[in-house]
Amino acid sequence: MPFETIEAQPGALRILRHALDTAQLPQAYLFVGPSGVGKQATALALACAAICTEAPGRGCGHCDA
Repeated sequence: MPFETIEAQPGALRILRHALDTAQLPQAYLFVGPSGVGKQATALALACAAICTEAPGRGCGHCDA
């Protein structure tokens, strides 16, 4: 699940992409907010981008990671 699938979260995605680009990903992030705003999708996209072997830092959505 790449970051491009996430909608309406530009501020959060900017922060997460910067952390990935600078290789300064913290040990934990806390995703909070009302139900249905994309917390789980954003967390999954971050995990995918962090461990993707095809497109490191972005996530391809196709590899086993």
